Amino acid sequence: MRSLKANKAITYLIICFLFLNLIAVYNSLDFETSLKRYINFLLYVISSYFVVLSIPLQKNHLKKIGFTFLFSSIILIAISILEIINKENVFTYFLHNTNLTEYQEADLLSKMRSDTRRIQASFANPLTYGQFIIMIIPILLFFRKIISKKKWIWYVTILSLGALTFMIKSRAATLILFLIILYGLYYFFFITKIKFSSKILVFLLCFLLGLVVFDLINHSIVADFFGGESLMSDDNRLQQFILAGPLISENIWSGYGFGMGAEVLDYGSLGRANGTIDNYFLTIILDSGILTLITFIILCITIFSKYFKIKKHNKFLLVGLIFFIVNLLSLSVTEIHPIFYFFLALLLKLDHKLKIYYGYNPS
Repeated sequence: MRSLKANKAITYLIICFLFLNLIAVYNSLDFETSLKRYINFLLYVISSYFVVLSIPLQKNHLKKIGFTFLFSSIILIAISILEIINKENVFTYFLHNTNLTEYQEADLLSKMRSDTRRIQASFANPLTYGQFIIMIIPILLFFRKIISKKKWIWYVTILSLGALTFMIKSRAATLILFLIILYGLYYFFFITKIKFSSKILVFLLCFLLGLVVFDLINHSIVADFFGGESLMSDDNRLQQFILAGPLISENIWSGYGFGMGAEVLDYGSLGRANGTIDNYFLTIILDSGILTLITFIILCITIFSKYFKIKKHNKFLLVGLIFFIVNLLSLSVTEIHPIFYFFLALLLKLDHKLKIYYGYNPS
């Protein structure tokens, strides 16, 4: 309860967001479908945000939490390597197809892009795995600052996760990973107290690497890698906005019902006929209307404002969360929403506890 009280503004905004989405259920074109989806949404928000934020956290538990994230990441890396070697989901060995539904079988099928398999590890969707990596890298950087033992294990794990991002072949995750690298370089050059000669050496190495990356971006290898699509443009997402324009103006206040926006838009991502939306902000306004979208934007702005106040331990977490919010502009996979609320709750919880234990003032 103390953590909730210490973050009243964000908590109230989330409650307001949940309430406005509940109203959208009653205004839905399909009440029963919206109600089922809302109950699922409500449960994962409560478990990801309110439950995590209310868990008692003692000082000696911080290292245990950090090592838990580290161990989980190493396990996922091992699963990913096995998947790359075997060229199929490793869990197919433990399942009997006769016991699976058609939906479950589809989750185990090869996820392809440009005739190359996209790894998914223990996640049903490669995109979800990519978003997990985008979240876990800042978390590992944060706990590495607290846990100074065996630094090389932390760095090897982080670099391995970054390398696996390219095997997932997600443009959004790749771009966010690039932003994380840029922030890491900023942190290294302007915040850390390292010898000037070492910084010069790193700068020269980064410059050479930058030339290579720039050459690749202008080369067809990037388009081939991402399935014939350029890194920075996506006609599918542009077409979604064009088609969504008239729909939004027709139902701008109430939307079409929670979880119904994708069905109303009826635009299949990458040419598929199943209704999908590749932008969470667009999903919100189609689902629940302009007021709900404004509430979520205010929530994001409130989180962004904390960046200019924080000075110490959890800056890695906060910057990572900001990048994750940016990532929501290009993705609206259902499974990434719990990751967002979990990430936010973890940030606020550790922020509150570290202020108590270490006595720092983020303002």
